[in-house]
Amino acid sequence: MSVSKRLSSPRLLPRRPIGIVLCIALLNSCVGLHGYDSVADLREDALNVFREHNQTASEVMLELPGLDPADPATGALADADASMLAACEPLNELAIAHRDGQDPSLRQRARLPAAIDACRQATHQTRQLLDET
Repeated sequence: MSVSKRLSSPRLLPRRPIGIVLCIALLNSCVGLHGYDSVADLREDALNVFREHNQTASEVMLELPGLDPADPATGALADADASMLAACEPLNELAIAHRDGQDPSLRQRARLPAAIDACRQATHQTRQLLDET
């Protein structure tokens, strides 16, 4: 049987609305596995990291043009900024989706705790370099 036929098989779909509710509840409960007590805690952490990232990115953008391009510290800050932007991209995508009234996909929701941590770490490293300039 092909994958598409297996996925559309009536046996794989919940037969009652309660099955759908249970599936959603189980998926939402996965948030607690990542150290968050509630979805509200996850949202608050995501918002705090998002704000910190944006503040740091703005400061780097203002600081870099005035730095000596031949200075290795300038190159390190530029590299850290690029890494931070890449690490924070999933968090930024979710913020844009939220702003536009779109619900994040299940994949985006599942990756959110790791995206928050990666963005937090990259932002912290960039902040340290920025503070040293």
